[in-house]
Amino acid sequence: YSMAALYQVTLSDNYFTGTIPSLINDLHSMVVLRLEYNLFSGVFPAEISTCCRLLESLLIQGNAFRGHPTSMFNSSVQVALMNVDISDNHFSGSVPSTVFSLPRLITFACTKNCFNGEIPHEICYNKSMVQVLSLDGLSSADNCASTIKFPLLGGVISRPLMGTLPQCLYELPHLITLHVSGVVIHFHHILLYGC
Repeated sequence: YSMAALYQVTLSDNYFTGTIPSLINDLHSMVVLRLEYNLFSGVFPAEISTCCRLLESLLIQGNAFRGHPTSMFNSSVQVALMNVDISDNHFSGSVPSTVFSLPRLITFACTKNCFNGEIPHEICYNKSMVQVLSLDGLSSADNCASTIKFPLLGGVISRPLMGTLPQCLYELPHLITLHVSGVVIHFHHILLYGC
């Protein structure tokens, strides 16, 4: 039995667990992969970058994927990939610069992970298509080593991105949404008692 003709996989909003098998490499006709808001974990298979020429949407937010996602993107193979959301996972390292080489990228979101460093200058490689960039709270995931928790106060201090915004961000002709707010100090609630 072959699933080579499968063009859409939607497993969103469930409680699926475990890792994603590397047999994803066999899904050559896949256009949409939606795994968001589950309990998947482990390293996302790098095979996604070599198998899926037709892939347009990769939506894997709200899981527990870890590692560095750079190997997930390949601009010479993923020529149709337009929408990427890897938010709210446990990815770490720098923001994956390889995603910005995708020729048809329109939307990229990677909020609430454990990214650090600077916003890559490669963000401006694809000036013709990018419309939405959501980079909020890049080092604010609950599992980040750079996060210091204050349980008695109900808050955390996270290490935000550093450096300057690449000048070319202001020159992206189709950019309509840019989110780059960091979470430096956030307290959920503080109870104050007076005399």
